[in-house]
Amino acid sequence: MITAISIWLTAYVYGSHRKKGWLGIGLGVFVVLLAITLGYQFNENALITTWMYWPGRWISVETYGLMIGIIVTLAIMAVLALVTALVNWRASKKTEVEGQSRRAFLRKAVLAVPAVSLVGASIESFEGASQLEITHHKLGLKGWPRELNDYRIGQMSDMHIGPFINCNDFEKALALVQAEKPNRLVITGDIIDDLAWMPQVRELVAKYNKIFPDGITYILGNHEYFHDVDYVLGEMRKSGATVLRNSSVKIHSGSKEVYLAGVDYPFSQKFWQRQAFFEKAMTGIPKEATTILLAHHPDFIEQGFNAGIPLTLGGHTHGGQLVVADMSLIPLETTYWKGLYKQNGLYGYISNGTGHWFPMRVNCPREISVFELYRA
Repeated sequence: MITAISIWLTAYVYGSHRKKGWLGIGLGVFVVLLAITLGYQFNENALITTWMYWPGRWISVETYGLMIGIIVTLAIMAVLALVTALVNWRASKKTEVEGQSRRAFLRKAVLAVPAVSLVGASIESFEGASQLEITHHKLGLKGWPRELNDYRIGQMSDMHIGPFINCNDFEKALALVQAEKPNRLVITGDIIDDLAWMPQVRELVAKYNKIFPDGITYILGNHEYFHDVDYVLGEMRKSGATVLRNSSVKIHSGSKEVYLAGVDYPFSQKFWQRQAFFEKAMTGIPKEATTILLAHHPDFIEQGFNAGIPLTLGGHTHGGQLVVADMSLIPLETTYWKGLYKQNGLYGYISNGTGHWFPMRVNCPREISVFELYRA
């Protein structure tokens, strides 16, 4: 429907007498692309070993980009349609030459709108699907034991292994983390969207769990619940990774104990549920210990700040994914949606996501985060 309206408005503003023809051609092309995209998404795991995989993947990525471009075109064309109607109305009160001049200007201007919007969105989709950035953060934490100065934690989040991110991408990301030589890798939820990949995910996690000195720690996101959370949890536990679900694990027993606490995803998104999950995860951790909190939902940063947690790591928002002028074009019902937050010497960090289920990104590349920690 949005596609049809956009094409019709373009034809209207340009003054085409063949609106139906343009509408039919545009819709026909879009339907073909959409059919290829749906076919790829439903069969991508079976296509991975065939020549059709990469053409299907990139056509799907570009189709999603075109969808965004069409929405942008619709918004701009709606404004231009109003301007055109106003110009046509005022032209009756002007000379014919003046009216024709204004209409000619609008026709030239409007030709650039679909071209710039569609091509720009298509390019951004391609770049967003392929770019992967490694960010480094050196943080001084309150209560951090001196013997753990320069302790390094790698973070991956929101991998969304499925149609647009496969196990080859996952393995490349793991290899990039390994090159940074962290002591430990944490995966903060939403690891998979297509369960057909889960056996390979388990094997890769098992492999790299032995490579990182302190292994891999994993918590749930919301997407695991959309598929089969018990199956995902079982496979991740078989991999040997440490799985935290409203629970904690001690990672250091020196001059000061250090714990990792991990919380489940709060579907009510209410403070009381987050607080209940947080309190359960903190059960058994001595008050004098230092804790790092892992939470898929970014609002747990509030719990971290309230409880004096020196560092909370989260994800879920994909950093806004479509970011213009430091604002996300996607409505996000959270204060904490991208990057580093600090309050009274405490930190919270929200990852852009190492993958995505929607391949369009603007000013927000996929991310692997590396944290180097020392005593404040």
